[in-house]
Amino acid sequence: MAKKASEGEVSGILSLKDAGYQHARHLDRAAAYQQRVLELCGASSFDTVSAEQKAEIYCGFQMRFAENHPAVHYMLEGADTLVPVGDKVPEGREAIKVDVHYAMSFTSHEFGQMGKERPNLKAIIGEVRDAFSTYASKCWTALVKKTTKHNRSEVLLFATRIKKVGETLEKQNKVALGRGDPGAVGVEAFKAAWRDFMKAVGVTK
Repeated sequence: MAKKASEGEVSGILSLKDAGYQHARHLDRAAAYQQRVLELCGASSFDTVSAEQKAEIYCGFQMRFAENHPAVHYMLEGADTLVPVGDKVPEGREAIKVDVHYAMSFTSHEFGQMGKERPNLKAIIGEVRDAFSTYASKCWTALVKKTTKHNRSEVLLFATRIKKVGETLEKQNKVALGRGDPGAVGVEAFKAAWRDFMKAVGVTK
């Protein structure tokens, strides 16, 4: 069996500390990919990504699947008897190269019709199609899954709420000052403290 492209990368992790770092780095990159995909689609969320755009994304999933699952050559013995021969096809013998690109090149109708004339080939291709379908579905779910990083609309919503809270507290503090409440602080002192708080949570006025 061919070694998956990701195995070499993971085998280079030699400590738990490095594993933790690499995993966190992976999550950061996943969030960046998610945002970039939305930008390329001109969409505000994955709910508005078109079917054509999703199909193009799936083409990328298919490329990665092909890297992890190399083609297998099947030598033909008769009309529908296929013998796996790896990459070594005897000279002069007819063979079919089966990989995810070949398997997914058939429409649903063509694939269904194949069962009438070449059921063995259909079974082989069906395994590849099913495996890719599961893989692609997991990739898509991971892509659209909400990450630890907030998207732009969420950040703006958070900033708006924080600013409203600040405005409310500032008014309440002024009222308290007018009443001589000992718990109130000076107007400028409140503003300075609030600016520090806004900076700490990553929101600017």
